[in-house]
Amino acid sequence: MRSYIIYLKGVFSANLKLAIPLFTCIFCLICTSGHGQVSAYSFSQSASTYSEITGGTTLTIGDDLAYNGSTTGGSVPLSGNGFSIGFNFSYNGTSYDKFAINNNGWISLGTGTFTIGVSSDNYTPLSTAGPAGLVSVISGFGIDLNGQTGSELRYQTIGTAPNRTLVVQWKNYNFYSGVSQNINFQIRLQETTNVVTVVYGSNITSTTSLYYPQVGIRGNTNSDFNNRNMTANAAWFNNTAAGTVNSASCRYNNASAPASGTTFSWTPCSQTPGIITPSAPGYTALEASWADPGQQNIMYVCPGTTVTFTRSGGSGIGNRYYWMADGTNGLVLWNLKFEEVQNSAFNYTFNSPGVYYLYHYPSSCATGFDYNQYARSIIFVESVFSGGYSADQTICYNSTPTQMQGGSAASYYYTNFNYLWQQSTDNGVSWSNAGGTNNQANYTPTSNLTQTTLYKRVTNLTQCSGNTQSQSEGKDVTWAWTTGVASTYPTADANDVFT
Repeated sequence: MRSYIIYLKGVFSANLKLAIPLFTCIFCLICTSGHGQVSAYSFSQSASTYSEITGGTTLTIGDDLAYNGSTTGGSVPLSGNGFSIGFNFSYNGTSYDKFAINNNGWISLGTGTFTIGVSSDNYTPLSTAGPAGLVSVISGFGIDLNGQTGSELRYQTIGTAPNRTLVVQWKNYNFYSGVSQNINFQIRLQETTNVVTVVYGSNITSTTSLYYPQVGIRGNTNSDFNNRNMTANAAWFNNTAAGTVNSASCRYNNASAPASGTTFSWTPCSQTPGIITPSAPGYTALEASWADPGQQNIMYVCPGTTVTFTRSGGSGIGNRYYWMADGTNGLVLWNLKFEEVQNSAFNYTFNSPGVYYLYHYPSSCATGFDYNQYARSIIFVESVFSGGYSADQTICYNSTPTQMQGGSAASYYYTNFNYLWQQSTDNGVSWSNAGGTNNQANYTPTSNLTQTTLYKRVTNLTQCSGNTQSQSEGKDVTWAWTTGVASTYPTADANDVFT
């Protein structure tokens, strides 16, 4: 606490020095570009009609070739600028505008310059451990495929915005070592919904030999997968199961194949966090606007206020999680599941001045968190900040000090302040109210001094009168508040506990 010191010449020769403490209000915004997981995508299947495309762009077919911006293809790993999807496609928490094709029944997504494929193995795209060439993979029939007479590989973006579809089509394909196979399928990417679809056409096979293509989607690594598994002879529709390992595959021969129109779809989690609305008696809200990527509410309260938080709106199923941080002191206050507050409103009492953050993350696909989706409440618990003071004075014995000027007080939001000037003659051990007019921003002493005297101004917010929030000023304060988004996100362990 910074106080005025009046030095007296003559009888008293004290030469006291007072260090000016520096108070810095620093806080961190904790939120996160986090990443989704394709393992959280939901799977569905249907029996529809296979619609062959005949337009668009055709590629030159070759064994084990990849196509990354060039229709003639090349050996993997192959870097390039890709082909245009025709719209922005959100996959695994990332927006993509390009794709590349591997002749062996799969595609990968990218932006700018990227790589498709690895030199070790391109026949098992969902399970092969690899670098960037096996990121964001969609496999419709991942196995060692080859063209034959009448084969065709093409892609086309069809429809009109905002409901366009990228279609990548393999027509009349064969296995590399196969005889009399006629394999037809498409990989489709849907605009707006961001659904991934694999549609199978007529598949003619007379072989009793067994083949096991990989069918499904992959994230950034082979540990993030969402695939299909089938080991018995049966039509694929309604007979595959979710794969439990990344190497799962679907049995294929003359007794086990997808019928024409069999459609497999992977849909990203639809999770919106709703709105966390804080409410408390007597608070004044500066704004109630909502900001991307989630929603945000700002409120201002006096210390000692109990705030009630309720959730409304939002979509998706599964658990919801809350994470509270003390931004001023960098402390995690608590984290809890929505069920732990019995799916109802819950309260928190803010006793200390500062800035606090409440984040709400949904987990609507029964696994994992989407850190791109959150709702945030920022609670400013009022504090008083001074604007500095005029210099200490040295005066003669039994004379009166000149006016002491206090700087303009400030708080997070409120602007009405109560002032009280006090004095101490025992070096700040005890204080009494100063004489004269002592309730203004500045103070003019009215009596002569015969000993060294300290003065201070105590400032309270009118709106928080009678509250323990009252803070003595009399010190220089540095005060900073930033509204940017920081780079550190809370993460959850296997027990759903944030750290």
